[in-house]
Amino acid sequence: MRGLRARLMLCAALVGAPAAAQTVAEEEAAPQAPSAAPIPDAEALSGPIVSVLVEPALPGENPWVRTGLAPGAVFSASRAREALRIALASGTFAEARVSVREAPGGVELIVRGERRYRLQSYSIRGVGARPLEDVDEELGLRAGAAVTPSRVQAALLRVEAGYRDAGFPSPRVTSRWRETDDPSARVLVVEVEEGAPHRVAELRWPGAPADVLEALREAFDLPTGSIAAPSRLRAGLRAARRALRAAGYLAGSLATPTVRPDGARVVVEVAVEPGARYRLAWQGVRVLPVEALHEALDLEEEGLEGAGIDAIVARVRTFYVSRGYAEAEVTAAVVDEGPGAKVLRVTVREGVPALLGALRFDGARALPADALRETFLAAVAEAVPTEPRPIAGPREAGRAYVEALVDGAARERVVQRLRDLGYLDATVSVPTRVWRRSAQRGPVGYRHPDVVDLTFAVTEGPRTYLEELRLEGNAERATADLAEALGLRVGIPLSHLAIEEARIRLTAWYREEGYAFVRAEPSIERSPDHTRARLRVVVHEGPRVRLGAVVIEGNRRTPEHVIRPRMTLGEGDWYRASEVQATQQRLGELGIFGGVNVGLEDPDLEAPVKVLRVQLVERRPQSLELRGGYSLGEGVRFGFEYTHLNVLSRAVSLTFQARAGYLLQIPNVTPTFPPEINPSFSDLLNWRVAASLGFPFVPLLGPSWGATLDLSTVRQLQPPFYALGTQSVGASLLFSALRHFTITFTGEFQYVVTQPFGAETIEALVRDYPMRCIANNNTPEACTAFQQVLIQQLLRYSDGESVLGAIRVGLQYDRRNSALSPTRGFVASVTGETLQVLSASNPNLSPFTFHLTARVTGYVPIPIGRMVLLLSGRVGRNFGGDGAQSTHPSRRFWMGGADAMRGWQQNQLIPQDLIDAALTDPSSSNPLVRGSSGGEFFMVAVADLRIPTPLCTPFGCVQLGAFVDVGNLWARPPALDQLYRLRVSPGFGVRLDSPFGLISIDFGFNPWRVVEVGERSWNFQFSLGSVT
Repeated sequence: MRGLRARLMLCAALVGAPAAAQTVAEEEAAPQAPSAAPIPDAEALSGPIVSVLVEPALPGENPWVRTGLAPGAVFSASRAREALRIALASGTFAEARVSVREAPGGVELIVRGERRYRLQSYSIRGVGARPLEDVDEELGLRAGAAVTPSRVQAALLRVEAGYRDAGFPSPRVTSRWRETDDPSARVLVVEVEEGAPHRVAELRWPGAPADVLEALREAFDLPTGSIAAPSRLRAGLRAARRALRAAGYLAGSLATPTVRPDGARVVVEVAVEPGARYRLAWQGVRVLPVEALHEALDLEEEGLEGAGIDAIVARVRTFYVSRGYAEAEVTAAVVDEGPGAKVLRVTVREGVPALLGALRFDGARALPADALRETFLAAVAEAVPTEPRPIAGPREAGRAYVEALVDGAARERVVQRLRDLGYLDATVSVPTRVWRRSAQRGPVGYRHPDVVDLTFAVTEGPRTYLEELRLEGNAERATADLAEALGLRVGIPLSHLAIEEARIRLTAWYREEGYAFVRAEPSIERSPDHTRARLRVVVHEGPRVRLGAVVIEGNRRTPEHVIRPRMTLGEGDWYRASEVQATQQRLGELGIFGGVNVGLEDPDLEAPVKVLRVQLVERRPQSLELRGGYSLGEGVRFGFEYTHLNVLSRAVSLTFQARAGYLLQIPNVTPTFPPEINPSFSDLLNWRVAASLGFPFVPLLGPSWGATLDLSTVRQLQPPFYALGTQSVGASLLFSALRHFTITFTGEFQYVVTQPFGAETIEALVRDYPMRCIANNNTPEACTAFQQVLIQQLLRYSDGESVLGAIRVGLQYDRRNSALSPTRGFVASVTGETLQVLSASNPNLSPFTFHLTARVTGYVPIPIGRMVLLLSGRVGRNFGGDGAQSTHPSRRFWMGGADAMRGWQQNQLIPQDLIDAALTDPSSSNPLVRGSSGGEFFMVAVADLRIPTPLCTPFGCVQLGAFVDVGNLWARPPALDQLYRLRVSPGFGVRLDSPFGLISIDFGFNPWRVVEVGERSWNFQFSLGSVT
């Protein structure tokens, strides 16, 4: 009997193995179920099965159905094993075993084990002192997942451990189950009794020197009354050790903190053994910054005892050698400097840097020498550090001679380049070197670098061609389809790179068909002469995966009915890689998640039906950002921006911006006002207040459509004559189904008020002008003439109020590597707008205007010094006006200032046709009425070279810039033969990317200025921050 029972137990273990394999990784082994009573002998276990018990039982569960047995079936060992297999296959057991015992009239079979339940939901109660998110993460459970009692118990123990690590010495975490209508599903309630935390009464530092005591306290960051959490003590200990060593106690040590009760609180004590105080002295360092060498040693982290003298020497020498100083010599020694004081003296003999000279590749025929040199130097440039830049001497990091790199990675890159062409046996020898010593010295006494010429011996060997392609293991997919997906054809040169790329294509094709577990294992068999090869690809297709359920996690604020419509995968769908990417992209576009991860649950366990797990990390929904700045066009600016990313938990964003500015008048820098137009304080105020609601998707149009609703009020200065006040309401639809490409449709109504400086209306300004002019000691005749010129200037402005309606369509294609700080790629956009003047005080306005603009901007990285060249072109034209009517001022084009044509003040580039008129009519050159009135057509091209520098301040790093702006503006669209008349504005600038925003200082020049209209030969552009 004992032998039969042992066999049954063994069979149960074998049958139960697959079920055990399906448990999650963190699930611990379940406790053994109690065994049945011993059976006296084997003969007594014959006869029919009269009873079946399943323990623990589920409500309403039929044990006969659960085990697949029928009453009266004759008992046998094989039948018992089959009953156990059926019970495990039901998925309701994590592990089980079977036993039998005598019963009246036959045999009773018993299946015992640990049941598996579906966690319908769970709640955590009693959490008050810690963030609920932390406790939930420690619990590690999720609704919809399968759980067992042992797994729940392990989760409770994790929560208790988390509390103890957070400083709560005696937590108690319990749980209770609640049954549901579904016997296999349960609700879990977790009860937490946190207990009192250990709060700090005092932090003591026995043995600490007085001069470093305050630094230790600040680094440890454990004020009186805070919780003495072990995790916080560990972090504080690490920080305090760094502070101790930063103060010079390089051999000092700190003991593990001890915690002892002191009434209702605890005293934390950290014993300090400071040792001697060290001073780090460098000798012989001239070329590289001492600060960088000190940072490379990282003595604050390891201390002198951890690093050791030999390690210090090795680190400093490696620092030099990796930058081309191959003959650098380093020694280090500790010297007593007095009682309790020592000097760590590091002496460096830098030597002369070496640069790569001529590179020869003898024996290479497959590629030209220039291609091999380019490959070699590219590997060198990638590996040689570019920071810190030498204080003196050569700065050509991309050509530095580094022996380990030359013999290793750079040489291997050339070998790989040849093998990628099909020369699978190619080798490149370690080079022979010819060292050319330099006797020349630079301007500050540094010797010019040595040059090392390298000669490599290249053995290409035979080129291998694909002779035969064999596919195996594809049971469900046709061989022809697989061959097409591989993308290889007989007769091509074969390389490991081509094979790997083909394998990736094949697995990607399979995964797009739903085969999530596909594997492709290629192998090659080459002919004796290595000129031909047979490629054999063995495919393990695995099951085609259909999604049985979709579980969403991490959405604490956002309900599922907001998330699921954005997903392209759902229950019953095939698991396709493209749909996974689309789901991640669409959820990311909601703007409320800082992280989105979509994948299969238990990804290593193959099954035809799987659970899709969507893990979300919600961003902080609200933010408030204060802003300030200054620009020459708007003056001093202050404002704020409030953002709520998830209004009403519906993924609707709310943005509220407010900004106010005052234009400070700086002679010869800011736009000049004529003496007769003396603006008041209120005239020089400008502001922008805007509110926007963003909807990430429109239910009726589908997930590819978003929408925004915008309200704003803006006062924009247009010196020297007037300001524009605009109140607008608009709605936009955004279509973004195609990657990198977006289309925007916008409808907008605007109420615009023109506010002349120094008068209520333009009519009053013109009427009162002669009187003001005479008051400035001008003759009546001259003032009358000037008045006529002023009338011609102001006819182009819209006096009073106007109501506008606009419909705008914008297209943008964006391939930049970053929208905030791009260094490569390009962005192109076209915007067309129809503007209807619904009502206006000025009859000279065109009732209809089509406003068209286009822009292309590219970013070209330059490998020298990490420079970036920005190339941009813009063009715009208004259609609809005629000689007697003009476009509304809000849709005219303006040039000059920090955005384009930096040789002119903000918006002060005068249209070319008006300049021509001024040159033919001397009265138009009156300096009292100079100023731009905008234009109907413009074109501009910008080339801007951005040059990083090693100069960094606590407020950010400095960049240099050189630019050329080429373009012009016309009051009326010019004829084609006039488009060559472009103005040129070269210049240079300095930028500082500071915590307060980008500080830009540009000097733009106007080398061909028109003196008759008051143009200057240069202008200064300054801006700080951004309030948009």
